[in-house]
Amino acid sequence: VIPEDIIEEIARIYGYHNLPSKLMAGKIPDPLPDAPFDFEMEVKRILKGRGGIEVYTLSLVPEEFVEKGALKLKNPLGAESSYMRTSLMPSLISAAQENSREKVPFHLFELANVYLPRKGELPEEKTMLAGIFANTKFREAKGVIESLLEELNINPTYEPEDDKEFMPSRRLAIKDGNISLGQFGILENGLIYYEFTMEALRKTHLPVPAYKPLPKYPAQVEDM
Repeated sequence: VIPEDIIEEIARIYGYHNLPSKLMAGKIPDPLPDAPFDFEMEVKRILKGRGGIEVYTLSLVPEEFVEKGALKLKNPLGAESSYMRTSLMPSLISAAQENSREKVPFHLFELANVYLPRKGELPEEKTMLAGIFANTKFREAKGVIESLLEELNINPTYEPEDDKEFMPSRRLAIKDGNISLGQFGILENGLIYYEFTMEALRKTHLPVPAYKPLPKYPAQVEDM
């Protein structure tokens, strides 16, 4: 009923391979300055190499998944997709519970945006890395997190701090000096959860480890 459909049929019958082809003219655009994509791929590679399984959950979530002030859609498709998520935690918990029949240890992780509410403005989009361990011992899960940070040449500190959703005295705040990187701990449902702000990880990581230069003069060792 529209000209485009008729033209498409003519091209299909005539054969797309018979149509002349010509590359578009123009300059190839410069790469984005300080783009985070290579770093994100490196983080995913490290986690997959340690048994992690990347998942993709929906950005639109139900009301019980978000904090107060979250952005609500005016015309959502349904109650289950009416708010922009403010955390990856509820979605990852739901994904782990959907696989609750699995008795072997598994590790799900996601790298995606959350939408933090701002009064009178559109939400702040923040890229987060979060993951959840099921049927896994605490020391083994913590070893994966320590290995990730070691690969990124980050030497963090782990400080016990209580917070909601976590069991008492079972949460660690991960910091690099005064910079808060994320958190790690055991949730009230027994699952082990971690979360990092990608921008903080990217700022604190070292692409190349630091080395101590060789001494300019040979050492002098004397026997007394």
